[in-house]
Amino acid sequence: MVAQAISAYAQSPRQADPLWVRGIFTSPAGDVREVRPPFLTAHQRAFQRALYYHRAIYHRSPDKGWSLVVEWQAEAPRVGASRRLFRVRVFRDTSGARHSRGAGRSYVRNPLLRSRAAVQEERA
Repeated sequence: MVAQAISAYAQSPRQADPLWVRGIFTSPAGDVREVRPPFLTAHQRAFQRALYYHRAIYHRSPDKGWSLVVEWQAEAPRVGASRRLFRVRVFRDTSGARHSRGAGRSYVRNPLLRSRAAVQEERA
């Protein structure tokens, strides 16, 4: 699924708004839902966790290069089991890295950017 989302990103006409990859997840009959949104079953939660642990997504992986978005949608018509539509898309992970480096906009590194509103100057 992650590989399909990465492929869809490459085929997107606008990289700022990549294409979604859609899927249907079927949980076993009787699988209990969570009581908080997005109301996932245990199997759906495990699947979502597996997506985020993919080596291209997981934050501790040396191969990390993508950020992931998973959206769970309404249930599909039931046929003995719980079916749920979902969609996945990825974004390049470079914008966050650029932001964390600060590119000279850090008030910690650059004292000229610090606010002086709360500083009382001493007068002699």
